[in-house]
Amino acid sequence: MSSRKDARQAVKRLKAEGLVIDEDNAGKHWTLILCNGLRYTRAGSPSDFRAVKNMESDIRRLTRQQDSGYTASVVYTLGD
Repeated sequence: MSSRKDARQAVKRLKAEGLVIDEDNAGKHWTLILCNGLRYTRAGSPSDFRAVKNMESDIRRLTRQQDSGYTASVVYTLGD
């Protein structure tokens, strides 16, 4: 089972790769601000063993080319 520690390590790896530039972990959810200006919101604690891997995959997909056609309901652009 994944733990909060595993999730923090994954975010640290993504930051080192330049894919995540900031994080806000207030409350029960974390909001990650991606290098392309999108926000990715995830639960504060992983629900199962796939949660961390799924988060990493989603973020890698979202930070690829903008015209890839991939969208997710948990992503919001930085707005006015």
